[in-house]
Amino acid sequence: MGTIDHELQELKIKNKLSRVFLTMPDEKLYPEVLKIVLASCRSQFGIFGYFDGQGAFVIPAITTTDYWNQCRMADKEIIFEKADFCGAWKKAFAGKKSLYVNNGPFHVPAGHISVDNTMVSPIIFRGKVISAIHVANKSGGYDEEDMRLLASLTDYLAPVLAARLERDRTEKELKVSEELHRITVENIADPVFITDAEGNFIHVYGNVGQVLGYSAAEIQAMGNISVLAGSNLFDANQLNREREIRNLDSILLDKNGNSHYFLTNIKQVAIDNGAILFTFHEITDKKMAEEAKAKLERKLRQSQKMEAIGTLAGGIAHDFNNILGVIIGYTDMAMEDAPPDSGCARDLEHVLKAGYKAKDLVQQILAFSRQAKVKRFLLQPQPIIKETLKMLRSSIPTTIDIQQDIDPECGAIHADPTQIHQILLNLCTNAYHAMEEQGGILRVELKRTAVNAADFPEYPALKTGAYVELVVRDTGTGIDPASKNRIFDPYFTTKGTGKGTGLGLAIVHGIIRDYGGAIRFSSKPGTGTDFHLFFPALPGQVLPSDEGTEALPAGTEQILFVDDEEMIADMGRNMLARLGYSVTTRDNGFAALETFSNNPDRFDLVITDQTMPGMTGAELAGAMLRLRPAIPIILCTGYSSIISEEKAKAIGIREFLMKPIVKKDIARLIRKVLDS
Repeated sequence: MGTIDHELQELKIKNKLSRVFLTMPDEKLYPEVLKIVLASCRSQFGIFGYFDGQGAFVIPAITTTDYWNQCRMADKEIIFEKADFCGAWKKAFAGKKSLYVNNGPFHVPAGHISVDNTMVSPIIFRGKVISAIHVANKSGGYDEEDMRLLASLTDYLAPVLAARLERDRTEKELKVSEELHRITVENIADPVFITDAEGNFIHVYGNVGQVLGYSAAEIQAMGNISVLAGSNLFDANQLNREREIRNLDSILLDKNGNSHYFLTNIKQVAIDNGAILFTFHEITDKKMAEEAKAKLERKLRQSQKMEAIGTLAGGIAHDFNNILGVIIGYTDMAMEDAPPDSGCARDLEHVLKAGYKAKDLVQQILAFSRQAKVKRFLLQPQPIIKETLKMLRSSIPTTIDIQQDIDPECGAIHADPTQIHQILLNLCTNAYHAMEEQGGILRVELKRTAVNAADFPEYPALKTGAYVELVVRDTGTGIDPASKNRIFDPYFTTKGTGKGTGLGLAIVHGIIRDYGGAIRFSSKPGTGTDFHLFFPALPGQVLPSDEGTEALPAGTEQILFVDDEEMIADMGRNMLARLGYSVTTRDNGFAALETFSNNPDRFDLVITDQTMPGMTGAELAGAMLRLRPAIPIILCTGYSSIISEEKAKAIGIREFLMKPIVKKDIARLIRKVLDS
């Protein structure tokens, strides 16, 4: 065949190869190219492959003739690692040139088809071996013309194959990138949204379902992000000016209406005509932890405040009770000297009542700070309720009308009057705050009622029977439904700063439970609140009659009266002298002990203050009891963190009297001690 014929024949082959590259996909391209080359080189079988990024030879096309099927290799891999190259392959790839070998048959693995001759041509693009074609078993062997033809064909294939491989590599990288992007987006822990410039959803990413309970489709169906996050999520002007807003606090509601807290980043991105990227990083657990920590800190501060109040209360009780003792004692004696029914007597009576109210006020402070022992006794609640409402009237503005319906025959209860006062004060103060802006009606009712324990399952210890019911109604703002289950929790309050500690209703609830009673409330926002408190009534109990002008018990015994306050000592001497007693006073424990030591049998009774400089009343009593074990002693105190009534009696003190000293109380107590 002449040179022109060879060139024409070669041109036809190249044209066929061009059509293959132009018209066929990858899965058909390699086998079709190999088929054309095998026919051109008159070979029985061959392989056509390319080199991957790691240098391995990947073979997508291999002869599938019956001849190849004769191969009995157990493993017909189509990827050969670089380390496995040998023989003609190794020489051709290393030398970057075509070669043929006819001195077969060659050594092949067991079961492999026999190879009598072979020809290899690497495909080189820009100095790099990118592919190779290998043919074998041509009848009669290969020659220089065969090698030239194959080299010419592989040179022709080099640029188009390189372009095809580059495209394939790019497409593969793109698929990997897209898959990586898909995996990344699907595994983002937080919601990520892309919207247009108006906030309409374009894409919804992230773990929206687990965080908010919505599917991506449900979020898309909302249309605009304002439906999910509210219209005030961010400042549009700020975003346009700064192009990004970071660490914005936001709240999203999940499908069940629960709030989730997020740190939100909002950024303008260059997509289409402009879009906005929203990333929501959930901080609900952190927020809850911070709120819990803040709540604990508030409790700690409140506890410290209560401790400080208690310390202050003790000091107030000691000093103020001494002052009250003088006021009450001398007023009481002045009333004895004033003409009955005179203006002076009436004025002194008002002073005495004010003194008693101040005495109760000190006890309230001590009770609130838990430094005074609660003492319950049989009482009629009506006077306490009326007195408390009278006091409230002066502190609550006239825009609030205070109404009362007090049944005088409602019965007696077993309670501490200070706690009854405290209950009503707390409830009425709450009612006042609920009506502070608009005004309204505060109504207090006290009546007798019957209670069926079955109607109060939340109070399993409640007994069926007669109760005194205290009702406090207001026409204020009402209680938010979300707060109804928490109003009795300690430190829970919906009031503004400075208007409440969250302790009032907790204290009320605790007191009423201790009394064996119950408390219920009803409220609707905007229509007011009703509180109903049920105190166990004590029917048939006879209350002590008003002592009025009943004569006080008197005596002629010798009494040693000890108090470091000169006014209290003088008042005590005058008060007891009016009752007929012979009184010796001392202003400190050392002087009193010296007087007593000189003649222990001289005195029939010792009355001593507890808090004195140098030697306390308890220490003085102990020293006197060692000198005369049977000496009757009454210990007086306004407040002491050292001695209690139980401790006092344990060391031999007969009685324990709380200051301020009231004439009728000390008169009866003296006779009780001396006559026993």
